Amino acid sequence: CEIFRPLVLDPGVVTETLVRVSRESATIELMGRPRATDTDWTMHARARFSRPTAPAPAFSPPISAAAATACYPDDIYRMMDAFKFDYGPAFRRISYIERSDGQASAVTFSDPPERWPAFLLDPTVADSALHATLFTLFADHQPLPKGKSFLPTRIESLRLYHPREPVRSCKVEVSGNATGSAMANLTF
Repeated sequence: CEIFRPLVLDPGVVTETLVRVSRESATIELMGRPRATDTDWTMHARARFSRPTAPAPAFSPPISAAAATACYPDDIYRMMDAFKFDYGPAFRRISYIERSDGQASAVTFSDPPERWPAFLLDPTVADSALHATLFTLFADHQPLPKGKSFLPTRIESLRLYHPREPVRSCKVEVSGNATGSAMANLTF
């Protein structure tokens, strides 16, 4: 998935969205524009899709229990608040993280306050996995670099083997970390 520009929802402005799915090109596009205008559609994101060709792999913990540090929601979301990421209660889904060496975490999610049957993957779980990625990167040391913000701009691959089923845990593995940029693999 490539995220070209954020879809900003301003107070008092009604935004019209369009999701276009093409079987021929195997793409999904997300576009938006102010409602009731003749303004051109703005492309916000584009993703490719395919059906899995293999069964779901066995989930294995990314770290050994002996090397893990336990982290709880108060610590995780205190750090997110310090980064000026204000997550409402519905999006604070992390209940526990086992973290090791700033490179890997096993994340456990709380039960959802509501079900999201229209989605293949609960958006609050997907977003919380990104919170866990930031926590994995920054919990031990420096604050977020001054004048920088970490926002997802591209999802190389997302494999969802059990669509519409509640996700209870995920694995976060940081595979790259450079100034102002980071890469992580998330397995649900």
